[in-house]
Amino acid sequence: MLTSSSSTATYCVAFRTYDKRRLFQVEANAHLFMDTLQHYRREGKYRLHAFVIMPDHVHLLLTPLRHHH
Repeated sequence: MLTSSSSTATYCVAFRTYDKRRLFQVEANAHLFMDTLQHYRREGKYRLHAFVIMPDHVHLLLTPLRHHH
C-alpha cells in the first residue's frame, strides 16, 4: 500500500517476476499486463507517466490519484 501526506507524490515502482521467469517475453502476457495497466489508468486510479515491460521485470512511474466522494 502506498501512503503519503501529499496527494501528488509520484512513485517509481519496479518489480520482477517470480524466480526471474521471462513471463513477459510471451507477447500475450505483456499485452495482458499493458491492458490491465491501462484499464486502471482509464479508471482514474493513477496518472501513468512512463513504463517499461522487460521479459522478467517491469518499471512504472506513476502518481496515485485521490478521489473524494
